[in-house]
Amino acid sequence: MHIYFINYHKFQESSGIHIHFLANELCQLNIPCTVCLPQDVNSVYKFGEVSYDVITFKKLQKMVAQTPDIFRQEAAIFHAWTPREIVRRLIEPLAEHLGIPYFVHLEDNEEQLFESHLGVKVSQVDNLSWVRRLRMPKSLIHPATYQRFLEGASGVTCIMQALESFVPAGVPRMTFWPSCESDLFSIPSEPSLDIRKKLGISHDAVVITYTGNLHAANRNELQTLYEAVYLLNSSGVDLRLIRCGGTYARMDKRIAELAAPYILELGSLPPIDLLHYISAADILVQPGCPSSFNDYRFPSKLPMFLASGRPVILPASNIGLQLTDIENCLLLRSGTTQELVEKLKVLLGDSEKRYQIGKNGRLFARKNFNWGKSAKALVNFYLAHAV
Repeated sequence: MHIYFINYHKFQESSGIHIHFLANELCQLNIPCTVCLPQDVNSVYKFGEVSYDVITFKKLQKMVAQTPDIFRQEAAIFHAWTPREIVRRLIEPLAEHLGIPYFVHLEDNEEQLFESHLGVKVSQVDNLSWVRRLRMPKSLIHPATYQRFLEGASGVTCIMQALESFVPAGVPRMTFWPSCESDLFSIPSEPSLDIRKKLGISHDAVVITYTGNLHAANRNELQTLYEAVYLLNSSGVDLRLIRCGGTYARMDKRIAELAAPYILELGSLPPIDLLHYISAADILVQPGCPSSFNDYRFPSKLPMFLASGRPVILPASNIGLQLTDIENCLLLRSGTTQELVEKLKVLLGDSEKRYQIGKNGRLFARKNFNWGKSAKALVNFYLAHAV
């Protein structure tokens, strides 16, 4: 068996993190893996040690054309990391030509992402002009083809069980949870004052860290965090927000300007550096609420957040449904700025409560997040359905 993971983008954020650690674990099980990226193969090294091979889409196509028998001899399996059009266009014809199975992974509500980025309902695509249909970005699903792609899969893997509702009837499916670097389980529960000093943050300040991009689908959620930080500072709380991540959408100008004095924007950083900024935090926040976006995803930051031993505020959605409010997290139900302010107030003046909730969150993470366990389950799924 040889697993080829085909990602829709260079390695970054959730998709890259998940493939990297799964591929490394599979290699530990003596199952060779190759990661295929459309470009920037060097991006895989941002996540640490690499045990697998990495090639471009063009290299994979060349290999299929020149040495097709090798794929059959090694019992190759293609695992398409999401059904986005750029991946489907590569995998569907190659798998058919070779006569080998392919699997598809779901990590988001792809229909909701399509609609939020293009402002068009999936059901209304047929009403668009042929020119606009032709120019739909390959970085998203294509409403006319992605269901067919799922139907042809030997199996579909999902990051959250709710995503199984998108799997066509009769197609095998399994859900596995991601994990995080083992180092996060052992960082001290007390915030790193050295990191704060380097960032120019007072030892007396309360620090929130948020690791993630700003994009069209989460813009409103991130705005609530910025506004909450501003409001609490206005009320006399010395609160700072460290944000690590790229910016791909515009936040409300007024909110951004009001919050700016209290925000440290560090931009996109190598994933292995995020541990330092998580260790500087007193509180970790994933803003939002139950929604068509949040209910179907599993933010890759959440295993890191929970494993860190810091108290985590997150929506009562996706993994939040498995946690207990006040015991091992704080849950957001409406996701409004005012609700987030009230949740932060619960923690701001009570270091013992922060410690206890963080400790219990780490216990939950130790019990439920394990890349080795997920890799073994994935192997069994391949063996059962790779026909």
